[in-house]
Amino acid sequence: MAYNSYGDSSDSPLSEPLLLITNPDAPINLIENTSLRSFTQIAMNWQEGALANGSPVVDYTVSMAIGAESKDFNVLAENIITRSYIATGLSVGTFYQFKI
Repeated sequence: MAYNSYGDSSDSPLSEPLLLITNPDAPINLIENTSLRSFTQIAMNWQEGALANGSPVVDYTVSMAIGAESKDFNVLAENIITRSYIATGLSVGTFYQFKI
């Protein structure tokens, strides 16, 4: 609606439907799948975040840090289309941290 000193106009015609698209929420509930654990691998599963914000999630990136307190994450895999991953080539007695 527009207005001036003489009054208000009628409302404009409706716009076309609009869709706000933003980044998706971060994945949640990252857990180890202990049934697939071995001496050299750890399997993990996660869930999609609450909101994809207008567009479905198409893939994930998995990163790993070596050490219980490490903040130095390196990308293990990109373009993961499932909500699971198996990290291989690991060593017994070493702490690992993962993020999706």
